[in-house]
Amino acid sequence: MTWGATLDVPYFEDFQLQCITSAPPTPGAPFFLAPGWDEAGQTFFTNSGFDPEHKSWPVNNGDGVSLNEYRNPTPTTPDPY
Repeated sequence: MTWGATLDVPYFEDFQLQCITSAPPTPGAPFFLAPGWDEAGQTFFTNSGFDPEHKSWPVNNGDGVSLNEYRNPTPTTPDPY
């Protein structure tokens, strides 16, 4: 499950982010915060029709990354996605 959110950060500009979780059969659902991504300058926050295929991460979007790499970026993860 994934959804967009705005995080209120006192004294700084609010962060727009993507929340990612799932319902695994074991206790303790994972929870990730991601920066989201853009396609042709559009984002979830600027275009209500963004990600019409419901990919939920930038797979095959230019550089493309795996879901695991999107949730847990490393120093070699392309930036921006």
